[in-house]
Amino acid sequence: MAFHLLQDPDAVTAGLTPDSSSGSIEGAVNRIERIEGQLYTEPDSTYSAE
Repeated sequence: MAFHLLQDPDAVTAGLTPDSSSGSIEGAVNRIERIEGQLYTEPDSTYSAE
């Protein structure tokens, strides 16, 4: 079985490569993580509520 996989590495690569890009999902996850990080960090020391 493995011998057949070695004979056609392009087919193996095509079979393991997703058809669509996950770029938009990655961007959404990064935005959510950035917002969550802002929620849990201390406010900037230069900010004054006076």
